[in-house]
Amino acid sequence: FLVYFIIKKIHGKKVALLSSLIFATHPILSESVTWISGGPYARYSFFFLLSFLFYIYKNRHKYFYAFSVLAFLLSLQNCEKAMPLFAIFILYEMFFGELRKNWKKIVPYFLLALLYLLNITIFTGLFLLFWMTPTTKHPR
Repeated sequence: FLVYFIIKKIHGKKVALLSSLIFATHPILSESVTWISGGPYARYSFFFLLSFLFYIYKNRHKYFYAFSVLAFLLSLQNCEKAMPLFAIFILYEMFFGELRKNWKKIVPYFLLALLYLLNITIFTGLFLLFWMTPTTKHPR
């Protein structure tokens, strides 16, 4: 449904219906739904598409933009693959909006992705690997 509404806003009803039917029934998309460990992929995709839909409608009501940022945060919390998706907002503004006018609205998405990257880096031990020196020498 989210794919339908996004494409309907950009291109129209006929293209949206055809695209969403292909998206819903294509066999390449069934793995993350049927695979038990693939649950986070379906959740982060849902929250990202919801974030993108709210972003497209951001000019209709001021709360849509806040919901978009919140949905992007939920997308990040489900899977780390959502970090580079803020670039979709940049591409959308380049092709369908006004990037020079709306670039400030993309900054929170970039900052959330950056903070999430720093959070992952620190808590997975990469911070210790690159910044701490070993205190004991290894025997030869």
